[in-house]
Amino acid sequence: MGRRFCVRCGREEGPDTPIIDGLCPKCFIKERGILELPTKIRVTICPACGALHIHGDWVRVGESVEDAIEYFINETIVKRHNIYPGLENVKVKVVRIDSGMIHLRIVARHKDISLSQNAVTHVELHKKLCPPCLRSRSGSYEALLQIRTVAPLRFDVMRDIGSRLAKVKEFRESIVEIKEHKDGVDVKLSNQAIGRYVANILKREYAAKITMTWENTGYLGGKRRSKLTISARLPGLVSGDIIEYEGEPAEVMKLRKGRVIIKRLSDGKVVSLRHDDIWKGDFRYLNEKDYAILDGRILNYEGGKTVVQATGSGNIYFIKSPRILNLGSRVKILIYKGKAYLLI
Repeated sequence: MGRRFCVRCGREEGPDTPIIDGLCPKCFIKERGILELPTKIRVTICPACGALHIHGDWVRVGESVEDAIEYFINETIVKRHNIYPGLENVKVKVVRIDSGMIHLRIVARHKDISLSQNAVTHVELHKKLCPPCLRSRSGSYEALLQIRTVAPLRFDVMRDIGSRLAKVKEFRESIVEIKEHKDGVDVKLSNQAIGRYVANILKREYAAKITMTWENTGYLGGKRRSKLTISARLPGLVSGDIIEYEGEPAEVMKLRKGRVIIKRLSDGKVVSLRHDDIWKGDFRYLNEKDYAILDGRILNYEGGKTVVQATGSGNIYFIKSPRILNLGSRVKILIYKGKAYLLI
C-alpha cells in the first residue's frame, strides 16, 4: 500500500497520526469536527432543587448547572446523526459557562486513536419550578405515607425501598415533602390514588402491613375534602436476623417477592412466610438483648441429641440438631428463654 498524506498540511500517515477522510487528526478537527452542535442549546432547570427537564421528565443530575447541561448534551445531542461517520465513544465535557456561552471539550475515538476538540456555542437557561418544588412551596398535600419497620431502621433496606418507589414516575411527581425520622420516613403526596398504588407495592413486594385513615379537612365547592394517612409497617428484616415465630426462635434466610424465608432453629425446617403469616400476631423481631450467642464445639451425639460444649464457660448443652456434623466442629449456640439451639 502506498504512503498517504494529509491533503491539507501534507503530513504523512503514521501509527499515531492516521489519515481520516484525507486529513490528519489535527486538520480533521479543524475541517470536519467530531460533533455537529446547534447554534443555541436550550435547557430548563428547576431553580429550587436543580432538577433538569429532559424527555418530558424531571431528573436530578450532579451538583451544579454545569453537570445538568453536560448530561443534557450527552443525552440529546450526542446522537449518531450528529457525529462524524466512523467516530465512536463520543463524550462532551462542560469546561465553563461564560456570559451565555458554553465552552465544551469533545472527545472521541477513531479506531485506536483518541481525538479531542474544543467547541463553543450559545446556551439559554430557562428556570422553572419542577412539580415537587412547586407543591412544596404551596405546602398543599392530599396523602401522607408513613413508612416504618419492625426491625431497627437500616440504611440498606430504606435505600432499596427508595430505589423501587423512584421507578414510579407518578410517585416522584407527586412528592411534596420527605421527612426522615429515626424510625422511618414520612412522604407527603399530592395524589391519594398514587399513595394507595404505592401502598400496594409495599404490601406485595415488602410484606408491609397497610392501614389507611381519612381526616376531614372541610369543604371545597360544596364537596367534602379529606386527607389520607397511609401507615406502611414493614418487617424490615435482613438475612441473619433472629425472630420469634409461633413461640420459637428462627433465623431469617432471605426475603423474596414479599415473603420472608426463615429457618426454625428447633428442627431446621425452612418456612416461607406470606403476608398474612407475618402479621397474624405470631411474629416478633428479637434484638440482641433477647438472646445470647455462644461459641461451641460438638463433643458427641447421645439419645438423638447433639452434645455441645460452650468454649467460654465449659457448660454442656444437649441440643436437638437438624443435621449431623463432625465431632469437634465449631458451632454457634443460641440461648433463648433458657433453651439452647444450634445456629448452623
